[in-house]
Amino acid sequence: MGARERNKRETHARILQAAKVLYAERGVTGTTADDLAEAAGVSRATFFNYFRSKDEVLTAL
Repeated sequence: MGARERNKRETHARILQAAKVLYAERGVTGTTADDLAEAAGVSRATFFNYFRSKDEVLTAL
């Protein structure tokens, strides 16, 4: 696996991990896509490159 693919997988995993924490603390309705992006250390645009919505993140979990 190349560096680019590894980075994509790590970013995806960071978003999912951030969602686990934030959804547990705030619930899905209390968490925004911006919250998820910030907690994962990515831009809002990057978040939406990986997931169409915060609900899609929930489905992925």
